[in-house]
Amino acid sequence: MQTSTNYTPNMHPFMSPRGSEAIATLQRGGIVLLPTVNLWQVVCSPDHPGTIRRQLELCPPGPQTRCEILFPDLEMLRARVPHLHPKLETLLAFHKRPLTVLVDDYPDAPYGLKDAEGRVAIRLIHDSFCHQLAEDLETPLVATTARAIGSPFLPLSFGRIRSDVLRGVDYVVRRRQKDLIAEAPAVVIRLNEKDEVVFVE
Repeated sequence: MQTSTNYTPNMHPFMSPRGSEAIATLQRGGIVLLPTVNLWQVVCSPDHPGTIRRQLELCPPGPQTRCEILFPDLEMLRARVPHLHPKLETLLAFHKRPLTVLVDDYPDAPYGLKDAEGRVAIRLIHDSFCHQLAEDLETPLVATTARAIGSPFLPLSFGRIRSDVLRGVDYVVRRRQKDLIAEAPAVVIRLNEKDEVVFVE
């Protein structure tokens, strides 16, 4: 199914030197801390399995947070998840809020990104800076919430990120650090055995 849309990520000032440094960090296998559309996340390239393991140790998934693969557009998503159900593709293309989709069929899912049921969380990027990073890298981003073990807060602002997370990343993007960036929590969905949409959280 070829879905097209006028979707445009939320616009913020585009990258300059900070964007170039973020790209260079990701290319050499580093971890970048940055704001996405609804919370701060740490991201890395899926081409560096060792970095993914380090990222998962720094900010492991939990009951309120899951590891996600962020795509800049449907074209790249189709290349990685070729059998995505048309219903899910349409929802991703036209949903206004951040939407995370759990999929069963991701042939080359990076190490450690499948949940206990064997599903992988995917999302289309809604933030222009993050979108440009993935486009320039020509690869999706592996993302986890910038929240260390035992932290009571979701990182809805830069000030809520613990110092051990700040020390554990290789580059911090200096944008939106004074903002409370969450407008609404992400919606998480999957399809059941009857191909019906189920809201996970």
